[in-house]
Amino acid sequence: PIITRASAVFSTLVVVSSLATGAAFALGAQAWIPFAAVLVLSAGAGAAILRTLPAGVSGPEPTAASGTTGMRVAVAPLLLVGVLGALAFANENAHQSWGAVFLEDILATGPGLSAIAPAAFAGAVALTRFAVSTLKPAHARTVLILGSVVAAAGATVLARAPSVPVALAGLILAAA
Repeated sequence: PIITRASAVFSTLVVVSSLATGAAFALGAQAWIPFAAVLVLSAGAGAAILRTLPAGVSGPEPTAASGTTGMRVAVAPLLLVGVLGALAFANENAHQSWGAVFLEDILATGPGLSAIAPAAFAGAVALTRFAVSTLKPAHARTVLILGSVVAAAGATVLARAPSVPVALAGLILAAA
């Protein structure tokens, strides 16, 4: 739940930054302006984190009791989870990053309007992650299977989208 909620907050901020960047470009801002804004916000966030950390505290020290002697870990399931995670993140990156390119290059929207693609995708991801974070681990298999099917359906809709509303519907479905 903690990781899922943290990822949902990330996706929520993608919505804000996508729409703000699209608005900046629609208003004629130069390309460096959004990067400068991210720099300033990141530096501010880093400074705030440094101020809130207690002085002299670091991570836990390793002890002899925390060694791995006698512990066996099955590697194949971990590798499969890693592969699934990599594919999920590649899918998310492709939809989020290339959604704007698809709207602008294929469906001929301008740069301001094309920013709604990553925002719509990230918004649906955020809502889904917040919702899924409340589920019990017993539902994990169902969520993974249903999520994979829905993501594939959304990608199919997007790939065949003849218009912006259909493309956005595909992105939202893929995100959910």
